[in-house]
Amino acid sequence: MNLKCSIASLSLRLLHGLAWVGLLFALLFLLGLVAFDFIWPHWDLDDSAKITGVCVLGLFVVLFAAGFWQRRRLRSWRWTLGGFLLLAPVYAYLATDDPVLRHPLSVEELSPSFPGAEKSWEVLMRYGINHPLGEGFKGVPWEYSYYSPEDPKEYESFRKNLVKDRAQIEANWAKLAPERAWWAELNTFDRIGDLTPADWSSELIAIPPVRSVSQYACPIAALQAIDGHGDAAIDTLLPILEVARKLEPSARTLIRPMVARIIQKITMDTAAFVLETTPVSGEARERLSAALTGGTRGEAGARRLIAVEYAFHSSSDPESNHLGNILFSMNKFDWHGPRQLLRKALNAVGPFVYNPRRTFNQYGDLIAETQELAAVRQEERMAEREKQFVDDLKRPRFKNIGGALVLSMEFPPFHKVLENYWEREEQRDALAARLEKTH
Repeated sequence: MNLKCSIASLSLRLLHGLAWVGLLFALLFLLGLVAFDFIWPHWDLDDSAKITGVCVLGLFVVLFAAGFWQRRRLRSWRWTLGGFLLLAPVYAYLATDDPVLRHPLSVEELSPSFPGAEKSWEVLMRYGINHPLGEGFKGVPWEYSYYSPEDPKEYESFRKNLVKDRAQIEANWAKLAPERAWWAELNTFDRIGDLTPADWSSELIAIPPVRSVSQYACPIAALQAIDGHGDAAIDTLLPILEVARKLEPSARTLIRPMVARIIQKITMDTAAFVLETTPVSGEARERLSAALTGGTRGEAGARRLIAVEYAFHSSSDPESNHLGNILFSMNKFDWHGPRQLLRKALNAVGPFVYNPRRTFNQYGDLIAETQELAAVRQEERMAEREKQFVDDLKRPRFKNIGGALVLSMEFPPFHKVLENYWEREEQRDALAARLEKTH
């Protein structure tokens, strides 16, 4: 009988000890949240100092808890259960998410699929970042300080540089024959679809092949103009400009329209140089003018550009929208590699530090406001609002710290994106007006 009582007493004490350890870790977690809340906005501090500070705080809490444990009257079940009851509302508050999204917007609503989208998407993603062609593309070296001249005052020095580097430019252009054939195939589609899954780890288009083709097409066209072949120069530029315009309307990620606008800029700069340098037939001018009319335009395009990233991430699959999965995807870590235990641990504590709907509502409120500013070209007010948004993310909050962390890592400078968008609109209108005037 005494043996049974001793075993029962030992089991009860062991259970109580485990409960006390659980209570201690629950308290440590909350204190760690408070510490992290104050530390993470200041990542410019020395890493060793941050780690040391957190360790010292943790050690202090452990010693403090151990001291309490030594007080015999605090070692009763009453105190342990009381501690859990006190912490339970705090954890419930941390895990409570907003009931609904205030700004529901899906990628299908913003960028619906269309007949032929799958085929054009398949061709585009031959050069995806994880596809053998995209991953294996080493690029063609770009060793020049120029793409195309922005100012007519630069035309003379631009000509001299081109002529001087002609042999290397033409040799590198020849090396791009496979990528140029891929680009020509893309241009056979009226529209280029985007079927990117709404997932933080989705594959994106590889930038080096796109950059190389557009970088070298512009000086090649300029050299053709210098040689007096104006129509040939326009024919070299047209596929580059047309594909860039076709990348925009169906885009489900911000990277596509941003890359497309850069390509449009250097292509239109080069087209202006061609028109200034050599005669171009009326037929070639008409083809160039027609190419300028496609793609995303005006206020609707500006609103869409601001909303595209929000729509993509707010449509993400709930399975991929756990904190560990998000952070691993954003940092390109292998989900099943050596760090997978860390990912699973972050997913486990995620509900207490990351509220998905609350995060997207915070982001969506900003998007709804900046869309209106984008439509009327209020870049300065957008910059001020974005600064306020970022400053708010860095303020201590305790609840939804993971949401603030994710937003701070993912948030793009929309006012810069918008500024580039409207500059390209002005450039397009100016070139179109020039073609109309000289038609």
